[in-house]
Amino acid sequence: MFDVIRAFAPEFRLTHKRGLGVFQPPSEMFGVAEKRPALLKTLTGLEARLWKVGTGTRIADHAWLEFTRR
Repeated sequence: MFDVIRAFAPEFRLTHKRGLGVFQPPSEMFGVAEKRPALLKTLTGLEARLWKVGTGTRIADHAWLEFTRR
């Protein structure tokens, strides 16, 4: 991830980073989670809380990076 941030510098500044899919099941397992609505609701809620806090990038498989032009 830091290689990507360096590649955009100095023309862009990192403004937001979030982990993606920390609590959500991978797409191939989503059918299993859909059969358990309470579990899916809990996982979705945990994911939403993590986004509000702005953490999770260290434990997530993927990250959302937003840059602003300087």
